[in-house]
Amino acid sequence: MKKFIRAMAATAVMVMVGFVGQAMATELVVVSWGGAYTASQQKAYHAPYMKLNPGITIINDDSAGSAVAKLRAMSQAGNVTWDLVDAVASDTMILCDEGIIEVIDHDRDLAPAPDGTPASKDFGGFIVSECFVPQIVYSTTFGYRKDLVSRPMSSICDIFDLKSFPGKRSLEKKPINNLEWALICDGVAPAKVYDVLGTSAG
Repeated sequence: MKKFIRAMAATAVMVMVGFVGQAMATELVVVSWGGAYTASQQKAYHAPYMKLNPGITIINDDSAGSAVAKLRAMSQAGNVTWDLVDAVASDTMILCDEGIIEVIDHDRDLAPAPDGTPASKDFGGFIVSECFVPQIVYSTTFGYRKDLVSRPMSSICDIFDLKSFPGKRSLEKKPINNLEWALICDGVAPAKVYDVLGTSAG
């Protein structure tokens, strides 16, 4: 079984490949999200590393959106074929709590900051799980057809206002983001959202 499942980071890729190389592996399976995002990783991470390590080939698998289900199945079957996973923090926390992915010693496995600050302090509060290495900040944006509304949308809460803005919505199938938006638009202070989600009511 391959044991070095990691949340994706440039530095984690280097650590991960080093371990695999010692085990005489010639392929590293890296799981990401596809499209331009994966293409950017191939250019910034994969190509330079394979150039420096010609004996290793990076294989892409763009099914990170189903990482929890797939890794559970692999773990139960005793046949984990992924080496490195670019997963959202919430999925990583679930997988880490279930013992499916590897715990990371951030100060041992990652290089310090240019000023010498240990990785654990450099990343600070962005390390939300002991199995997680933060490597990118992203945002979710909304688009809508201006020809179908009488006035512009001005808030995320407008997506819940079916009276003022009738019509279909397209949201992620996962509750991530959707629950936070709904609570905030229902009057919960942003700073209290995760406190509410941590209760039985949440």
